[in-house]
Amino acid sequence: MRGVLAVLAALALYSVACTLKPLDSSDGGADAGSTSSLGGQCTRIETAYCQRAMDCLVYSGTLTQCVNDAELKCCADKCGNPSPTSDGDVATCVQAIGQLDCNSVATGASPAVCANVPKVQ
Repeated sequence: MRGVLAVLAALALYSVACTLKPLDSSDGGADAGSTSSLGGQCTRIETAYCQRAMDCLVYSGTLTQCVNDAELKCCADKCGNPSPTSDGDVATCVQAIGQLDCNSVATGASPAVCANVPKVQ
């Protein structure tokens, strides 16, 4: 039963780890300070989520497996594209993920500062 709960929690985690929404037409393009690819930013975010899930005993697989599985859902076939999201926004999101309580991690909650981070066009 615990294994099933871990899988369900991991799936919930994957679904919120990246909020993929297209850029609003009023967004005007890339944010200042972005030097990363979508894949690089997804890796940073997914690593933070997966590490937190492992710390909270919500995910029992390896960090590499967790990140690889989640990254595909984060940037899909656009992982090599330049990111319009600033590296600062990614860092803020990563920091917020590290502060999530274990109940939030287990239920798949995502910090508000992580909404649309990274932006996928």
